[in-house]
Amino acid sequence: MPKIPTFAAEGSITQLQGTTTNIQMGLNNNLASALAPITKTIVEQKVKENALQNQAEALKLENDFITDMQSVSQTINTDERYATNKEAANIYLKDKSNQLIKKYRALATNGNVQDKFSNYALAETQKTIFKTDTIISKNILTNLNNEYLKQKEKTIIDGMTSDIDRLTLQTTLEKLTIDTFSSQLSPPELQTMLNGIPVEIQLYDGLKDVQQKPRKTYYALKDKNYLPNLSYEQRLKLEEKAKTIIRPQIKTEWENYTAMIMVGKEPPVFDMELAKEIMTEPVANQMLQEESLLKDTVINNNLILTSSNEDLNELYENIIAEGYESNTELRGQALEKHYQTILKKRIDGISKDPINYILQTNNSDIADLISELQELKGTSDGAGPVFDSSAEALAISEKNIELASALATEQTKLGIPESQHRFMTNEQATGFVNSYIALAEKSDQKGMQDLMLSLGNDYGLFESKVIAQLKTSGLPEGAEIALSLGNSELAIEALSLDTKEEKDKLKSFLKRETDNETKFDDISIMISEEMKDFEAILRKNVPLDSSGTLPEMEKLIDFLSYAAINRMYGKGMNAEDAAESAANTFMQNFEIEDTYFIPKIYNGEDISSSVDGIIDKANVLKDYYLPEFSAVAFKSATERDEVLLTNKMKSQMQTNGQWRNTPDGEGLVFGIVLANGSFAPVINEKGEELAFKFNDTTYTIPGTSENFDMNLKYNEDVENVYAMGGAIKVDLEPVAVKDKTFDVESFSTYMKTVENDKLLDGNISSFRHKSKEGGLDTIGFGHKLTKEENKTNTVYGYDLSEIKASTSKERVLEISNDILRQDLEKAEKILTKNYGNKFINLDLRRKQMLIDMQFNVIDFNKPNVFPLFKKALFSGNEKVMRKEYKRVFTDKNGKVKPLVRNKFFKKYFLDK
Repeated sequence: MPKIPTFAAEGSITQLQGTTTNIQMGLNNNLASALAPITKTIVEQKVKENALQNQAEALKLENDFITDMQSVSQTINTDERYATNKEAANIYLKDKSNQLIKKYRALATNGNVQDKFSNYALAETQKTIFKTDTIISKNILTNLNNEYLKQKEKTIIDGMTSDIDRLTLQTTLEKLTIDTFSSQLSPPELQTMLNGIPVEIQLYDGLKDVQQKPRKTYYALKDKNYLPNLSYEQRLKLEEKAKTIIRPQIKTEWENYTAMIMVGKEPPVFDMELAKEIMTEPVANQMLQEESLLKDTVINNNLILTSSNEDLNELYENIIAEGYESNTELRGQALEKHYQTILKKRIDGISKDPINYILQTNNSDIADLISELQELKGTSDGAGPVFDSSAEALAISEKNIELASALATEQTKLGIPESQHRFMTNEQATGFVNSYIALAEKSDQKGMQDLMLSLGNDYGLFESKVIAQLKTSGLPEGAEIALSLGNSELAIEALSLDTKEEKDKLKSFLKRETDNETKFDDISIMISEEMKDFEAILRKNVPLDSSGTLPEMEKLIDFLSYAAINRMYGKGMNAEDAAESAANTFMQNFEIEDTYFIPKIYNGEDISSSVDGIIDKANVLKDYYLPEFSAVAFKSATERDEVLLTNKMKSQMQTNGQWRNTPDGEGLVFGIVLANGSFAPVINEKGEELAFKFNDTTYTIPGTSENFDMNLKYNEDVENVYAMGGAIKVDLEPVAVKDKTFDVESFSTYMKTVENDKLLDGNISSFRHKSKEGGLDTIGFGHKLTKEENKTNTVYGYDLSEIKASTSKERVLEISNDILRQDLEKAEKILTKNYGNKFINLDLRRKQMLIDMQFNVIDFNKPNVFPLFKKALFSGNEKVMRKEYKRVFTDKNGKVKPLVRNKFFKKYFLDK
């Protein structure tokens, strides 16, 4: 036996006390038994971990399964078949559930997970089945109720529209309700539904009545016997629905009611009591206030709107005065404000659309004529029928002309000058122009021509005025030019060029002919150059954007450019010659004076032989007969003295008066060029203009019954005297003038203006003033005192001490006028003595020029004073007269200055 070595321990017990072990075995244990507790613990821990892992996996699979099952539920809820069919839905659900269970079982990592998931999935399927059954039950009831409501509504509608169905309506609805809900509702619930059927029927009756006859129903709802089964709340709701429908009706009726009053027509009855119930309180109160003001104004409104212009001012003042006399001050003010609105309505209506204004306000025969015309036409639309030769068209034409004549009479009564008469509403004129343009766009030349011919057929003598109106509404240039030039070559050409197709052809020709070197704009520039003098005169004196007979310049040049290209095509002209030809062809149709033009074609007739007579007629009326017209003064914002305003007016007429073309292009109208450059026709107390037509061959002074003497135009050229309104030349011996040369009122007014315009305006403090050239004072209208007069303080027997600040304007002007008359008479006697027949045989204008000089220029009778001017005047050399007429004076400081009167002298004598 081996020997066991021995050794001596060197350490102590205390040195080994930190050395220990967890394994403690008894004397009877071995190592395996000692480790058994540890092994068990480890095994149990592992089992627990596996169980948790399986549980987590099973729950995840369940969540994914639930998500997919929600889609299945969604399909069932939204599918028309499954949503209301439990059996089909459950079959579908179980099938999908089985599929999903198999899908997710296959994804499990072990059998334990599969079992857990299957248990969870089956439980979830049962819950889904329960939820689905509940939803489907509700869906079935909802579907049942929907179908019931549909059938009930159809049954009620049938009952409301059919008398037969109405007799059985309640029974039919009761049967429908019982059949539908007897198995779904308890008997009390079912009875409640049956009891509500009569109410529903009456509610439908009420809604139907509200829609069909809201006012009658509104009043009926106040009767408890009408629809007796309705509750109070249901009746209120029906009333509110009725109000909602009635409210806009009342608003429209009120607008019509007030509109009729405002145009002076008796309005229909308006139910104010109903309005108070239906409208909101603020609106109803406003209506009441307006009605209290308007209800008694109909007659006065009509008088203001339709009375003649000459009676209007007095009538208006009387109406205002009566308003204050018959009412309180406050109401009088309200009425005055109302009548101011009516007067403005008249002024604006006449200014903007006179025909529409007349149609709105006129209660007379015009309305009957329109009704008769519409009956003949069979329609109220359109501006006029296209011409044809049928008896119906002839009757329409005659009725149109009769209506046009009545409209002309009414416009004259309303104070609209004849030259501004209209015969279409603005809307009708626009419609006519649009029709013409539509025909032009289709290149329908025959239609265009027929439409233009209809104007003469429908408006007769008023055709030119209608054309002027259509021009302002945009009538194309071709139609305008054709109508302006009658049957001339260019007029015929105009209509043929008023289509887009023809214009496009001409542009294409120009491009080919010139190899695109000459553009359309180049032709237009050539035309403008040819017409620059003509255009300058017209733009200065006859605004082309007014309603004159000529088209606007831009349109005219555009048309003439096409006409030039047409001549290049048809006559083989080059561009320059064609432009000159087209421009000259147009301009030769007019005689152009300084401030107006005269067409040589008038209403389709050649009046070129009468042009000189028309010019002479205008000159005679201006030079000799302005006072006879009795023009009324323009209103002044500062001056109220009518005498002074009239004197000023006379002066303005003579110094700034001009003839212009009337807006309709039918003649000439006289007026004054105002400081701002605008032109204002003068009128007399009747509202008539100083105007005449180109074809007027009478000798009557416009606005009067007095005749004028054309022979006053006589001058040293005896051959140029006209008769028959200027249409025929006659040979005459010299005749005496109408008045003494210095007594012609226009000349007298001119002298007063240049000598002392302040005195003419009524400033009597300027009666006596210092002379600009020094020396003794000047009094009145240019009378410089002599030493004797200054010493005696007397002029022509008038005691100058009589003229004081307290002296009336009338007396001062009377004395001043008489002193001037005697001064001018003295000047004329001096001239007659110095020049004899040489002076006596001068025309009136040159006589007056010499009288002015003799009166104003010191030593004028001496040969060396104004020698060149005198020579030119007696020989009729206008050019030299214009050069030598200017006067100067030397002021007290020795400085030579021109007289201000030079510009008046030039305007009055030399610019004629």
